[in-house]
Amino acid sequence: MLSDLSGLLLFVRTDMMPRRRGSKKGLPVVETSMPMKDALRILVLEDDDNDVELIRRCLSREFPAATLMRVKTRASFETALGQRDYDLILSDNTLPGFSGSAALTLVRQRGIDCPFIFFSGTVGERPGSVNLQQDADACLSKEEIRRLPSVIAQVIERWLKKVPRADIGQTMGDAEERYRELLDSVHAIVWRGDARTFQFTYVTKEAEVLLGYPVERWLKEPDFWQNHIHPEDRETAISFCKKATEEKRSHEFEYRMIAADGRVVWLRDVVRVVLEDDRPKELFGVMINITERRRTEALLEGQKNILEMIAVGTDLTQVLDRLTRFIEARSEGMLCSILLVDEDGRRLRHGAAPGLPEAYIRSVDGLAIGPRAGSCGTAAFRGEQVIVTDTLSDPLWEEYRELARQFGLRACWSTPVFSTKGKVIGTFAIYYRDPRSPTLSDLELIERAIRIAGIAIERKQGEQALRQSEEELRQANERLQALSRRLVELQEAERRHVARELHDEIGQLLTVLKMALEIGLRPDRADAADNLKKAVALVSELTSRVRELSLDLRPGMLDDLGLLPALRWHFERYTAVTGVRIHFRYSELEGRRFRAEVETAAYRIVQEALTNVARHAGVKEATVRVQVRRERLHLHIEDRGRGFDSADGDGVHSSGLAGMRERALLLGGDLRIDSTAGSGTRLTAELPLLNAAKPERRGRIPAQSTGETGKTPGAHGSPS
Repeated sequence: MLSDLSGLLLFVRTDMMPRRRGSKKGLPVVETSMPMKDALRILVLEDDDNDVELIRRCLSREFPAATLMRVKTRASFETALGQRDYDLILSDNTLPGFSGSAALTLVRQRGIDCPFIFFSGTVGERPGSVNLQQDADACLSKEEIRRLPSVIAQVIERWLKKVPRADIGQTMGDAEERYRELLDSVHAIVWRGDARTFQFTYVTKEAEVLLGYPVERWLKEPDFWQNHIHPEDRETAISFCKKATEEKRSHEFEYRMIAADGRVVWLRDVVRVVLEDDRPKELFGVMINITERRRTEALLEGQKNILEMIAVGTDLTQVLDRLTRFIEARSEGMLCSILLVDEDGRRLRHGAAPGLPEAYIRSVDGLAIGPRAGSCGTAAFRGEQVIVTDTLSDPLWEEYRELARQFGLRACWSTPVFSTKGKVIGTFAIYYRDPRSPTLSDLELIERAIRIAGIAIERKQGEQALRQSEEELRQANERLQALSRRLVELQEAERRHVARELHDEIGQLLTVLKMALEIGLRPDRADAADNLKKAVALVSELTSRVRELSLDLRPGMLDDLGLLPALRWHFERYTAVTGVRIHFRYSELEGRRFRAEVETAAYRIVQEALTNVARHAGVKEATVRVQVRRERLHLHIEDRGRGFDSADGDGVHSSGLAGMRERALLLGGDLRIDSTAGSGTRLTAELPLLNAAKPERRGRIPAQSTGETGKTPGAHGSPS
């Protein structure tokens, strides 16, 4: 028996160890008897994601099946130490609120027998010798990352040598027990079996630890191995092993076995064929648990597929559905949900939840975000992860307890999903139908899920924002084109108006003037003097008509004195011509000048609005209010006349109303019309005063102590 056990140990120490390889690029040649290099369990204490990825890549070739459990804080480090044993601890030297030295002290105080290596994630930083004096096994800086695999191998080699060997005078029984202890210390199932029947004749205690079946069953049941291979892998695995054994060929293969509790465990089986008389007699093997490696590979593959869906523009609903189904497949009984923050940031809307009941989904769709709004609403409110292990007792679920009871949802862990700018854009939740807390694996899975969800949601929001911007640009272009056409139309209309005035009014007067002058210059005519007097009167009338035409085109007072005097002058003239009395109220206008384009737009809007009042309202009075508030000029013109239906597009665009709106829009302002047939019309305009001048004057403004226009009975104005 001793020779059999020593043969197994020799197999573990040779076939399963790193082979000697030639030196490459100055790297040292390493030969070690480190047990189970591919099954290493490494605890990594590191807060920098980039350094963790650097470590993972560096170890991937030398230790492809190594399991890396990453933690960031003292609390998670202590939790990890209590959950399982590790073959190696790899620690950063400096962490927020914690340190590698403190971690090493904690490990030694707890009596944990495990190699400890410092790895500094900052270029140029190297842990001081004090750490080595505290019993660390090695320390590396970031520049030395390529040496990490060889250093790990050397450290574990030294660590194994601490195991005392049997003295020469030790009894055979003691030696056998030592061999058993050494084999049982390996984190893998070391086994021996019949080469013909595949029945086990020896397995280490790890078999019971890993798969849960007593060692006695492994040894007594003739077809134990065959019967416990996963049904989907059984035929292939048995055929492969049988063929390789018949060919006297040592072999490696991967397959799944079903554990006693129903778990699926991935194994890599490394088998050596032992010959007797050149015929296969026994098989020596080591079953290495590669479940974590397979799980990581599946996670990476699934993550890649979902990211590809995002990259090609797959609909967000389909992406989130695939993501939640992918995460749910990682754990039995897990139910996932993704909720999206709505546009106003006050509620959560359904995103994806393929495993949750439809009635429950409808109940939480539109969930208000708040400090006690279950797991998801609270997580979105706080901007941090919320772990509720039992919904029936947690105060955060007080308002939703009956809902949870109705649908049998007992645990709910919700994590906010952030945009790249740090804004909460959704939540990712995991439900279970029994009370429970998340494991480190669960937390790692959640981190992956929220990263992918954040990418998908933010890309969708970016696409929506882009489409909205494109639509707004298209509408702006259409408005600009319409405005350009309208300006041309207005310009042509104004030219036609001037042409008519010149032809119909001034042209006729000039013709009559010419005739009067011709008669007046003939001394033989008895009515010559009367015609000269008539010519003088015609000249006066022509002068008046030209002045009126000039003022209609643009009043000089607006340029010389500013908006307030121009409006007062216009109201007096307007009342004299139309008989409509104006009640004028204003504030913050005294002594102020604004940009020329603002004063022009304001004057024209008021002028056109009052023209419409005179033409269509059928009233004897109207109200005009002009105010400056928050760097905006507010215009309000109101009458209580006939009005019109403001919902009627044609009505709104008639009588120059479209022109007024266009003037406001050109300045980045706004113009609104509220009118109802029989109830009058209210026009409100706002014009921005950016870069508006302070009381600086482009023209002299007469001092006004009260703001009263009062020059004529038709116009009243006062500060308001």
